[in-house]
Amino acid sequence: MVECRSYRLSGVVVSGVGKGSYYVELYRDAFRRALGLDPYPGTLNIDLGFDAGFIWRTLDSITVYPPNSGLGIVYALPAMIDSIRGYIVRSEKTIHGWNIIEFISDVHVRSRLGLRDGDSIKVIVYDRKCMCLYREI
Repeated sequence: MVECRSYRLSGVVVSGVGKGSYYVELYRDAFRRALGLDPYPGTLNIDLGFDAGFIWRTLDSITVYPPNSGLGIVYALPAMIDSIRGYIVRSEKTIHGWNIIEFISDVHVRSRLGLRDGDSIKVIVYDRKCMCLYREI
């Protein structure tokens, strides 16, 4: 039996710097190949209020290779917000501090859940080894 590790995190929705849609669109084919996800062009930024680097050190992430040289590798972990499946992603070339996680999904999460900056939100983040369970949820 596979050990399925996960973290239940709480944070606050925050605005990004406006580049999420550009980069998601740039990596779209790479996300489709590596994650099996056709992402909505944009990310939901969540401020956890603490250094979340331990998540990336303790869970086994999926590596998404850049579409061309000069861009960085993106690491992804399966995640869930309410009943919306997606991934938290972290680029090796991000400008965000370790307190910010970025969530991608195939839907516009803000409008689907009626979220605004400052709203509290809960996220469950899974180890990549949990993918078979994650897909069944």
